[in-house]
Amino acid sequence: MFLRYNLYTITWALIMLLLTIASKNSMPSMNQWDLLSFDKFAHFSQFCILVFLMIVGFHKQHTFTSLRFYPFRISMGIGIGYSIILEIVQLLANTGRSFDAADAMANILGCFGGLLIFYLIYKI
Repeated sequence: MFLRYNLYTITWALIMLLLTIASKNSMPSMNQWDLLSFDKFAHFSQFCILVFLMIVGFHKQHTFTSLRFYPFRISMGIGIGYSIILEIVQLLANTGRSFDAADAMANILGCFGGLLIFYLIYKI
């Protein structure tokens, strides 16, 4: 039952990992200043979706009671941890990409955005 309700979350997290380890050369080249806001919006959106899917999946599953009763705390912890891990992977993987504190901050803000969207949709 856990996998059934969290398959979208796991798939989304794997897609994010693959995009993170993709070579910078395989990404479209654009001026950084033109895309500064788009880049941060993309990071924000990825983690917003991830945390939202995680909260929904954890809340619906019945296999692990702690995930069911504390989906907000656990999802936020996993989301923030995954954000930092992905930034470190960018630093360590020899893909031409590097750790960016502004990206990490956009990721973390996206985690809070996912929490807010869940609250707006399901709690109001």
